[in-house]
Amino acid sequence: MSGAPGQTASVTVDSCDQEPIHIPGSIQPHAVLLVLQDDYVVQCSENASELLAFEGPVTETVLGRRVDAVLGANIGGSLLTDKSMDGRRIRSSRTTLPGGRVVDVAAVEQDPDGDAASRMRIVQIEPVVASDDAEVSFADAVTDAVFRIQLAGSSDIVIEEACAFVKLLTGFDRVMGYRFEPDDHGVVIAEHRRADLEPFLGLHYPASDIPAQARRLYLEHWLRLIPDARYRPVPLVPTLLPSGKPLDLSAVTSRSVSPIHCEYLINMSVVASMSISLVVGGRLWGLIACHHYRGPKLPSAPVREACEFIALTASVMLGSRLVEERAANALQVESVRSRLAEQLARSDDLTTGLTGEPRLLLDLVDAQGAAIVIAGVATLIGSTPDEETVARLVDLIGEAHVGAVVATDNARVGYPVLTGHEDTAAGFLAMPISSLQRNYVVWFRPQWLHEVQWAGEPMKAVQQAPERRLAPRTSFEAWTEHVEGRSRPWSPEQVTTVEALRALIANHIVKTVEQLARLNAELVRSNAELDAFAYVAAHDLQEPLRGLANYARFLVEDYADVLDDEGRHRLEMMTKLAGRMSGLVRSLLDHARVGRSEPEIETVRLRSLVEDVRELMSSRLTGGGAELVLMTDDEIRVDRGMIGHVLLNLISNAIKYNNSSEPRVEVGTIPLVRTQRGLALVPRSLIAEVEQVVVFVRDNGIGIAADRIEEIFRVFRRLHGPQEYGGGTGVGLTIARRIVQRHGGVLWAESEDGCGSTFYFSTGAVE
Repeated sequence: MSGAPGQTASVTVDSCDQEPIHIPGSIQPHAVLLVLQDDYVVQCSENASELLAFEGPVTETVLGRRVDAVLGANIGGSLLTDKSMDGRRIRSSRTTLPGGRVVDVAAVEQDPDGDAASRMRIVQIEPVVASDDAEVSFADAVTDAVFRIQLAGSSDIVIEEACAFVKLLTGFDRVMGYRFEPDDHGVVIAEHRRADLEPFLGLHYPASDIPAQARRLYLEHWLRLIPDARYRPVPLVPTLLPSGKPLDLSAVTSRSVSPIHCEYLINMSVVASMSISLVVGGRLWGLIACHHYRGPKLPSAPVREACEFIALTASVMLGSRLVEERAANALQVESVRSRLAEQLARSDDLTTGLTGEPRLLLDLVDAQGAAIVIAGVATLIGSTPDEETVARLVDLIGEAHVGAVVATDNARVGYPVLTGHEDTAAGFLAMPISSLQRNYVVWFRPQWLHEVQWAGEPMKAVQQAPERRLAPRTSFEAWTEHVEGRSRPWSPEQVTTVEALRALIANHIVKTVEQLARLNAELVRSNAELDAFAYVAAHDLQEPLRGLANYARFLVEDYADVLDDEGRHRLEMMTKLAGRMSGLVRSLLDHARVGRSEPEIETVRLRSLVEDVRELMSSRLTGGGAELVLMTDDEIRVDRGMIGHVLLNLISNAIKYNNSSEPRVEVGTIPLVRTQRGLALVPRSLIAEVEQVVVFVRDNGIGIAADRIEEIFRVFRRLHGPQEYGGGTGVGLTIARRIVQRHGGVLWAESEDGCGSTFYFSTGAVE
């Protein structure tokens, strides 16, 4: 059993992943193989005559004969009548050949064409060596193993216990628990070894060490055995089945293996190996990998079956423990999600709802920073890039992944905007709230500086020999990779959590929209009723108030000689109060009229509107020495009368609330454009073409305290006493804002106390 293993076809760099390891056309020499069809041997291993003590080549002594004539009536008959076989697993039993040799006989049934005509039985025969079993009681060891594995409190302990019992049963020098990572590379997570061997615990192995087709085979058939990596393959005779196809040896433990793998083992100084699959949820989760260094090692069939049973038990318990661990984590995440849901329910504003308790949003997916981007405005939590970088990132994500949740632990690839931000955003998880409006929640993780211990340099996992033949690496010396620039990876569960939050937010938005729709409908109805009431009340009060004022004036004129000074004074006060009340009623009537009439839109030049105001206010402008300046002249689409009223009110206030020795009022327009952060007013010199403008009225008057600006737009609200600055009803700005709103626009002010004021209004809908 010395010399190099071999197969006639060489494996190249190009064909490695396609190597047909399930049809090698040979077996390992520790067993004999017979293929039966219609009770006759149609194919066998070349060593069958030697083991079965026949003289002459297999073509004369074995092929073409009935199985009972080859193996004896008892064994052959049982193989012909056994109905418990299937195509996935060898079933073995210990028996004695006619010549007295004790063997383990196993068989598997196949029907490659799916019909009775192609049905065959593959029989594997292994000679039993008296000392090949570990000196333990199988029943006691397996019972203890199952008991200990069931009691294991975590997935790590499940693997630890399984490896311990496999080593006890088999006597291999090293038994390892090997887990496949998401990128298919492997890591040793448990180890039981001979004391003088160097530890492999914690070492990582490249995915190329176990190619894709080998992983597929591990998933279908759980055990693979190589008693001696230096073996010479024993070919099958004839090479092909009667159907002209090669024999599928996937389920046969004595199947010959890839020569590259044998060379790989020899490079590691491993003489014998055995691997048993750990399968969780139908996926190859890992392996129990056994290595022996002191010479060939062939665990008997009963030992192997006991180990398979332990691996099966470990797989079941592993799945259970992983579910429990995920459930415990999910319970914690659900608690955080529930608290977020409570915050959202209490908040009318989405950003406030998500940031009420900022740590919750970060704890949801174990992030160190987060950004909530709504309508181009970013709200930052924790450790994040700056607002401008976040805005650019959201644009990139929105363009490349419309409507999708995006997760990466290597943001440098595909997102150059984050280059240089590794300390805050080496990785991110982005959830769209609204793809069209580029509203997102983005979680960030900083770079995770760590070291990975590899069993040899991963970039040299394979070597290319002459003629492109693939040769396994020869160095397994521990090699340290320093990982930087990447964050901790986002788990599938965290992505699922974000999807659930997205649904929660969508539901919140729908409820908010429905509530706002109901409130708006009620508000429209109430406003209509109030308008109607105000109009009727104001109209009907006009005449009585006018009558009171007239009667008071008549009394003063007709009975002046009868009344004393106090009586005359009281009648004069009644006249003033009636006049003031009449002014309030007229203002109320004007306010109601705005709500009852639709704007008649036409194209008007701003200059003509300002000149109308100049004409109406000529005496006040001249008398007060005020200067009214038109800064720009644009065409605007408005109701001329309504917007003229707005300008009259704003310019009148600009002159009234002005104590400058040289009062100045400027009227003009500013372009309105959309930027990455939202809408903005931009100087005309910075843009080539103006699409939408905002009208402004700027003065050098007394100004308004910034925290009191909104008060001036409330009905009947004045910031000064009734006798200061010429008095007033406090309705003018309320009416002006309502007129602008009737045009679909907005009216607002910017000011500081003592520094003048600027009023802006849009002349149409701001999209």
